[in-house]
Amino acid sequence: MTLYPNYERRIGKLDQVFGAGNVNAIIYDPAKFPNNSVYFDFMARVGLPEVDQHVTSANRSLSLEALALLFAWRRLVWPGPDHGREILQRRGNLLRKIGEIGNTRVRLSEQIVEPVIEKKRADIDWIEARLGEPILDRTYGDGPSVENEDQLMDIALRQQDALSELVGDAGDHVAPDPQERLKRNLTRLWQSV
Repeated sequence: MTLYPNYERRIGKLDQVFGAGNVNAIIYDPAKFPNNSVYFDFMARVGLPEVDQHVTSANRSLSLEALALLFAWRRLVWPGPDHGREILQRRGNLLRKIGEIGNTRVRLSEQIVEPVIEKKRADIDWIEARLGEPILDRTYGDGPSVENEDQLMDIALRQQDALSELVGDAGDHVAPDPQERLKRNLTRLWQSV
């Protein structure tokens, strides 16, 4: 599985079907959107009136702490293939619960990001030409730099109290092995969603 968006493959297909002049690709930058909202930007682009209602952002980024806990869950607890509606629904519930923890923004180190950029250089050049502006003119996040998987696990281990509070774990604060305590609490959280 890759998280890289493969711009030319995805947007290029739309260009072929609808014509490039009928497909708008834009950089996701809420600071450039009306009311800093993708909703209001979309409504303006398609020419629909804005509905006067409260708009909530349902696609928030995970905090570094939440990302680390999700990483630990995948390493220590994950039950297997992501098949079936129930597993997908439970995983969504898990993300919502874990997403309540922490507020540090994620920043990947250059050692992690640069090899991907070099490997995908042709695709990045394609999307930048398509957009008419660079997509790599900013840093890779603004939080502490994540260097490797061990660092993510260390961050997850430091979230024991927040995770314990989330699962109602009042008596397990002195478990002899912190990783075992983390695994137990992540398992309990998974069983509760």
